[in-house]
Amino acid sequence: STYTTASNAISLGGNSSDSASGVSSVTWSSDKGSSGTASGTTNWSVSGITLSNGNNIITVTVTDGANNTGTARITVTFGAVPTATTGSSTNITSNSATVDGTVNANYLSTTAWFEYGLVSGSYGSKSSTQVVSGSNNTPVSISISGLSSGKTYYYRIVAKNSAGTTYGAERSFTTLDTTAPASSISINGGTAYTKSTVVTLALSATDDVGVTGYFLSASATAPSASAVGWTSITSTPSYSGSVSYSLSSGDGNKTVYAWFKDAAGNVSNSASDSITFDTTAPDITIISPTS
Repeated sequence: STYTTASNAISLGGNSSDSASGVSSVTWSSDKGSSGTASGTTNWSVSGITLSNGNNIITVTVTDGANNTGTARITVTFGAVPTATTGSSTNITSNSATVDGTVNANYLSTTAWFEYGLVSGSYGSKSSTQVVSGSNNTPVSISISGLSSGKTYYYRIVAKNSAGTTYGAERSFTTLDTTAPASSISINGGTAYTKSTVVTLALSATDDVGVTGYFLSASATAPSASAVGWTSITSTPSYSGSVSYSLSSGDGNKTVYAWFKDAAGNVSNSASDSITFDTTAPDITIISPTS
């Protein structure tokens, strides 16, 4: 038979019988070198057998009055609290990652998983589990998904067996930011006309991670994140600003386009507003009274 324990000692008990000459003694021995005599014969017991890490094969021998012997064996597995080391993170995307670690089960069947969350030291989520056994350092690798883009996640490995639970050190990773800023623009507070080439643009943009720059143009052609002409701003998840802008000469409808970018190089869709530039004085004629 077999038995698993987290205790470093074990007690055994059992029955023996002999219908001819009777039971004269019950003894025990361990493959680790210890041995002794049980208390009792037909109802016997042994207490405090010291165990070594791993498998301990204990043999109980019964001897009758004619010196015949019979044996029974039990394999006792002695283990300890697991060790757990948090490893690196790989395969990071905008919404998933693979987290790695190492667990030594210390001879006891051990379940390992990862805790993770957006706040250091506070883990609101738990990964799937992996079962580890044996006494070697075993790699643990688990994929987690459903993450938010452009966010820093904190994680640690957890290993639990019948002897206790071990927590690995905390590590972190940041998911890829693939979401461009959302933005808007307004010329002169939304008025329809202006006679000045200099107007005031009200710019606004938000981003999950941070808006880092804006680009203004009279052309609808979108710029790349590395194009010349970007105005840098201190990274902020919510930007608003008032900027002077010079319209091109010549009366008529004028459209101003704005783009915003974040630290990952994501460029927003264009935001635009239009205003009519009118520098032509109106005509006036006096028609009455007449001479």
